[in-house]
Amino acid sequence: MGLCNCGCGGQTREGNQYISGHNRRGVTVSNIMRERNRASHLGKGLGSDNSFYGQHHTQETRQTQREANLGRTPWNKEIPLTKKHITHISMGRRGIPYRK
Repeated sequence: MGLCNCGCGGQTREGNQYISGHNRRGVTVSNIMRERNRASHLGKGLGSDNSFYGQHHTQETRQTQREANLGRTPWNKEIPLTKKHITHISMGRRGIPYRK
């Protein structure tokens, strides 16, 4: 195992020069290429193009997923909201009735 060549100091897997995704780090993409990439991906995987379209998870699969997530703590559970964040949430919900 070596160090990542991007300079982050992270450990790479045996035989790799970079950690996954670090080989394009710091590369600026032109607006033309950004637009081309956006256009080429537009609408793909939506609706009937999606391989899971019209299908549903079975009760067995749903139970397996539930068991896998039991006991897992949400990433934001203990993070307190700042007053600014609370104000932004409040402003964003103006006019939306509270549901019980």
